Amino acid sequence: MSLQCNDFTEALKVLKEFQGFNELILLQVLLSHSWKGLGRVGTSKVLKMSERRVRKIIEILRAKKLTDESGSLIEESLKKLFETLKIKTVGRGEEFQVTAYGPLSTQLLEMIASRIVDLRDYLVIGTGSSNSIWMIGVSSGSAGGIIFPRVPTDYVEKILREVEWEGLENSLLIVWKLYEEVRSDAVVIYSLAQLCASS
Repeated sequence: MSLQCNDFTEALKVLKEFQGFNELILLQVLLSHSWKGLGRVGTSKVLKMSERRVRKIIEILRAKKLTDESGSLIEESLKKLFETLKIKTVGRGEEFQVTAYGPLSTQLLEMIASRIVDLRDYLVIGTGSSNSIWMIGVSSGSAGGIIFPRVPTDYVEKILREVEWEGLENSLLIVWKLYEEVRSDAVVIYSLAQLCASS
């Protein structure tokens, strides 16, 4: 099963209903607490956020019936997204890390490839730094099936030498200069939702 645009927009729509909280922050807490299984203290450290704030967000997520007492997701659109999405580090160099996000539908990958600049803008805004992302590409699963729109060939060849191809079918590839596991991954999910909502 591949994720479609509406899977991202529906999940974000649920988070937009929370008054006084940024959707990206909520998504980061959900990723850390519900998906990675970190407790309040671990979530606080990973997100560089106070324990008090994390506790308040977790309590609100429970009260609004997005998670249960153990922190597991129970809201259907978020549960589907988190259960389907696979995030995998597929390559590393001295100055970069390549992370794959999939499986994504062919239509979503085509939209990403055609609107790569828009996606990059969303990612830069989400991370707060234009230096954290080096390149963005899409993969259909083979070396020939990976494209990095608007990137010079010599850069692409450098990256392709460092990437494991197995399991990359229908994936978004982000080449990070600065990657923070939960925070960066939440920004990608949030940015895909924004890209889909704007189309």
